[in-house]
Amino acid sequence: MDVNYFPGRIRLRDKIFRDQEIREAFLKAAAIVDAGQKISFTEKTASLLIEYDADKVDEEKFKRLAPLVQKYRSAVLFYEEKRKPEILAGIAELKEAIKGWKKA
Repeated sequence: MDVNYFPGRIRLRDKIFRDQEIREAFLKAAAIVDAGQKISFTEKTASLLIEYDADKVDEEKFKRLAPLVQKYRSAVLFYEEKRKPEILAGIAELKEAIKGWKKA
């Protein structure tokens, strides 16, 4: 997965986002951040662009997601349909971690 980050903007590019179920699960998780974000998907490049108000999200919280994302890296890198449940579980775990931001 290609990830480009700049405060206020994250672009994720990977063929897994062509899978509607995975893409929708990821979008639901991203929506929890609640930072006035705008999310767009480009089918041709299989990329998600997330634009958000950088002043509303602590950058350190994003950094703390890195180990969780790394945990599912091989499932994404070597994606096959049979790995879809593993990826969806990872997205669910990511979603729960983001929900925890509001409690902190």
